[in-house]
Formats: sequence, structure tokens, C-alpha cells
Amino acid sequence: MDFVNHSALIQGKCTTDWLRDNSIISDDVVKLIHAAWNTHGIIAGGFGRLLARLLLNLDTCDDSIHVMKQRLYHGRDIDLFFNSLNDANRFIENAFKMPSCSIKPSYGKGAQDIKVKYFTQDFDSFKKEYFLQQKSCKLQVVTCNVGSIENVLSSFDIKNCMCGVNATRLTVSKEWYDLEQAKIIAIDKWNVFTPSRLQKYLGNNPGFKLEEKASMELVEYVLSLLAKSDETAFITKTGKKISKENLIYNIKTNVRWLTNEALVLAMPLLNEQTTYRVQNIALSTLNNRGRLSMISP
Repeated sequence: MDFVNHSALIQGKCTTDWLRDNSIISDDVVKLIHAAWNTHGIIAGGFGRLLARLLLNLDTCDDSIHVMKQRLYHGRDIDLFFNSLNDANRFIENAFKMPSCSIKPSYGKGAQDIKVKYFTQDFDSFKKEYFLQQKSCKLQVVTCNVGSIENVLSSFDIKNCMCGVNATRLTVSKEWYDLEQAKIIAIDKWNVFTPSRLQKYLGNNPGFKLEEKASMELVEYVLSLLAKSDETAFITKTGKKISKENLIYNIKTNVRWLTNEALVLAMPLLNEQTTYRVQNIALSTLNNRGRLSMISP
């Protein structure tokens, strides 16, 4: 995998200064990110992608501020990756020393969640006065995937994720910019977590579509799971039953017209790695627009 480097300055400022000046992160979060960078860490994942889109002028500053604030407000985290496990542990030890931080293992292990509490001064438009409100920001230290920035990014399954930011530079895969500009989500490699990530990416990025090759691979996988299922029929959205044979036939004959969103929904619901069971899935047949829609019980 080939990568290219860009400057990590926003309007002439370090990314963390720009984030703080626009009230996206607090002073303590800035200190933690700087501490991560000083111990060979990078920001990657979803928040790293938002920074990359801003740095490469794919999003405006105003749009970025809104999206980043909404992301953190709804509890999404800032993912931090490190060059080695020792670097990650050194960073976590420093975070323990900050009174505003609480640390616990992330769900599923392989990471540590750092919750940073802070206060903001907000305005009550009804009372016409300012008040202090406690908020929090979560940083996730990924300990199950360490290495150089290029090695870490190369390990990601979705090509649109292959971007990372440190104090001075933004690193992206060679095809990252073209994919983002064309609003195409592409897969580099599949794993058991890829379906749920695809669902998240398509759901959070209106207008983005899954590349044709990945769509076909997704259909093949859904068909293989349906073929293995002991269920003989599925319940449609209107309450009618459709046989497994007819459902498979509809998918095969209408695959070109299936929406990406519906295909992505099929994966986590049918994937045996999730908590859902195949017999608890309500699937609807294709409607007259060639869409396969799905609902969970």
C-alpha cells in the first residue's frame, strides 16, 4: 500500500489549536492529544478521517465544526494508535495522572477508553443567562494494533479509513483522496467487523456508495448465509411470508438494483458473529424499485 504525506495545519494552526479555538475539544483533551503525539501516536479512525477531509479541503471549516461537534456530542470517540505497546502504555500512565480523566478497558478488549470531563459556559436563551455545563469526550487507545503509521493504516479493512494525523503531518493512502472526492466507499480486506463498519460509514455519510466489487462480494456473502440457514421462510415488511428460495432468487435476479444501504444492513444482521440470530430477522422482499429492505425484530 502506497501512502502520501500532507501538512497537518488548519488555517496556519496546529490541528489541536484549531479544534480548541472552535470549542470542539477542551484544554485537557488538547493536552492528551499532544501527549499521544509525543509518544509516537496518531489520530486515526472516524475522527481522523474528518480531520483529513478538512485538511485536504473536501469539507469547509463550518461543516467540519458542525460534524465534529455532533460526533463527539453523541459519544463517538477519538481513536489513538501508537508505534508500540510500550508507547501506548506510557501514554495511558500519563493520562491516569490527570484528575479529569477516568480510564477503563474498552468493550471487546484490545483498547482502553479514556473519558475526559470538562465544563463549558453555555447560554440559556429562556433565562437569558450563562451557566456551566459538564460534558465529556472519549479517547480510545487502541492497544491491539500497533506499528508505524503506514503499517497501522495498511491493516484497516475500509480504504476510506486509511488516514492518520500527528502533530505535523497527515498521512493518507494514495487513492484515499479520489475515493472521498468521488464519494465511494471501498474495501481493502474483509473481516468479521467490516459489515458493521460499512453500515456505520454509509449511514453517517449521505451520498456515499459502496464500490461495485464490494457490493457483489457482499451479495455473495448474504446469499451464502441464507443458503446455510435452517429457516424456510422470512417475514416481509408487510407481514407476509416469503420462502427462502424466493428470497434468494429475488436477490440473484435483482442484484444490480439493490441499494448499498440495504446490502450493508444485511451483513451485521445475518453475520453469525453478532448477537442476532438468523431466525429473528424480518426481511422484506424486493419492492417495485428493486430494493431489499430489512428490519430487526
